[in-house]
Amino acid sequence: MDEEVPDDLETSDRYLVVPHKTDLDLGRSLALRFAGSELRDCHDQVLAFFRRRGAYARFKNLLESKGALQRWYKYEAESTEKALKDWCVENGIRIIERDEDSAAQHTAARTRASGLLPIARADERRRSLLCRERIPDLQFM
Repeated sequence: MDEEVPDDLETSDRYLVVPHKTDLDLGRSLALRFAGSELRDCHDQVLAFFRRRGAYARFKNLLESKGALQRWYKYEAESTEKALKDWCVENGIRIIERDEDSAAQHTAARTRASGLLPIARADERRRSLLCRERIPDLQFM
């Protein structure tokens, strides 16, 4: 369900580029912060992982071996939500909090009705956009 690119995309202030996770400090540095707080004895090892390709696979293998994988997923999700909320506030996007069940149902219904992808599933290979007029309230699943 691809939408046509609006003619005024480059000239209008109605659109915002949704930042990539690295722009929100949610990539390598997030993993290093987690290692620094949760796996202090492995911090140097994790730092070495991120000097080469395949770092996340090695990082997750280490987390699994230390029994910390679920803690990482929780930390990553909470950090991502906070970063997105902060970004929304900085950009004047109002956030409406909902309980998990109604948020998931609302997001699914809104996606079907509008043809828009939820932000969490935006295709990273193309520029993802938010239109303030079409999505005045950002929902978190």
